Amino acid sequence: MYHVLCLGFQRGDEMRHKQSTKPLVSGEINADWIAYCGHYCGNCHLYKGEIADMAKELLRKLKDPQFQKTTEGVQRISGRFRSLSDYRRFSEMLCELDSLRCTQICRHSDATSNCRVRQCCEKKGIAGCWECEEIESCEVIADLKPDLKLRRIEMFLEIRKVGVQKYLIQAHQRAVDDSSGHILCFDRKGQ
Repeated sequence: MYHVLCLGFQRGDEMRHKQSTKPLVSGEINADWIAYCGHYCGNCHLYKGEIADMAKELLRKLKDPQFQKTTEGVQRISGRFRSLSDYRRFSEMLCELDSLRCTQICRHSDATSNCRVRQCCEKKGIAGCWECEEIESCEVIADLKPDLKLRRIEMFLEIRKVGVQKYLIQAHQRAVDDSSGHILCFDRKGQ
C-alpha cells in the first residue's frame, strides 16, 4: 500500500509552501491524484504553487522604492533597462502568475468545473481520458499542438496499459528524478 507524504511543503489557507524537514501531510494514495487529463497533481505547478510564490516574492521585491528609483536613474543615465519602462504591464503579468495556484487537487476542486476535459469525462461517466474509446478523434484535445496531442494520447494509452495506480507511482518517480525533491511524495508505508 502507498501513502502520500507532503515533503518540504506546508499547506495553509493561502496555499503557502514553506521548507520543512518533516512530513506534514499524509493519507492513502488513490486515483484522485490523477486529473481527468492524466496530469499527476503531486507535481503540478499550479497545485504546488511554486511559480505563484516566486511571482509574489518578485512583486514584493520590485515594489521596493529603492529598486524603482535605481532602475529609473540607470535608464536616464545609461539607457539600460529600457524594457523596465513598461513596469506596469510586467507587474500585471506577475499578478496573474501569482494567481496561478490550486487549493485542491483537480478532482476535488470547484475551480476545474469549467474544464472541458473534466466536463467531457463526467458526461461520459469515465474516470479520465484514458478510459475513452474515442480518444484518437477527441474534439476536446483536437486544438492542442500536434506534438502535444500525440504525447497526450501516448500517455492515455500508457495509463490504460499499466493502470492508474502504477502510472501514479511512475509519474511520481519521474517527478522525483526531474526535481529537487519539491513535490508531493509517495512512500511505501513502513519504509
